[in-house]
Amino acid sequence: MNITNITWFPRVVTDLQPSTAPMLTPLYDPTISKFILLLSYENWGSVFKEKDVKILFNNFLNTYLRISYASFPNSKEKKKFYNTKLWLTTGISISCANRRKLYLTYRKSNNPLHKDHYKSYCHIIWSYYGSKPTLL
Repeated sequence: MNITNITWFPRVVTDLQPSTAPMLTPLYDPTISKFILLLSYENWGSVFKEKDVKILFNNFLNTYLRISYASFPNSKEKKKFYNTKLWLTTGISISCANRRKLYLTYRKSNNPLHKDHYKSYCHIIWSYYGSKPTLL
């Protein structure tokens, strides 16, 4: 399965399928192969035996959608993350990320120099921002 070459197409939504979020379907070689295989197994004579165009179209659409839904997995459109913490500046987030890296280094080692460096960095942050920053 080659995930690098994925094409997305919007899912057909009918009145029978209420949706809250837009549906997207990934297209890649195994799913397309499965779709073609299922289309080849379908008995199209039963679909096209009707003389009324509306019934013929509905039979075709039902068969096509059934095979399409069986072949391609559904994926809801991901919502973009927006920073809701307006007080969190880039400088604060960088300081917290550096403090977290220093803490992880200090926690993994028994070296007292790491502990001293971590505590001095925290003291600098506390004196600059006026309070102890919490982990984000």
